[in-house]
Amino acid sequence: MRGIMIDLPTQIKIGAIQWHIHKDSRALQYEGLKGETLYQARTIRIDDEIPIPLQQETVLHETLHALCVPLTEDIQLSETQVRYFAAALMQVFMDNPKLRDFLFQEDDNG
Repeated sequence: MRGIMIDLPTQIKIGAIQWHIHKDSRALQYEGLKGETLYQARTIRIDDEIPIPLQQETVLHETLHALCVPLTEDIQLSETQVRYFAAALMQVFMDNPKLRDFLFQEDDNG
């Protein structure tokens, strides 16, 4: 699995909602961001000029923001919490390839 570069997906499904992922380095750099979640447009923008490990963490970070959209305000995560969970989860997945492979394996039974 390591060594094979997989392209950033252009769409992801979060709950019942399709989200689009766009690479947008120029606008994000101008705004001083690595990524951004646009809730109304159901779009995640990622700076594709940052290093791949940072892109991976940023995609996870923005996905956590998108995941919070249908939640009640009582369970909304702060930016600090999202930043922490994205970094922590990426580290766990990177440090534990067997766990990552187990969690993300395809189910052959459909």
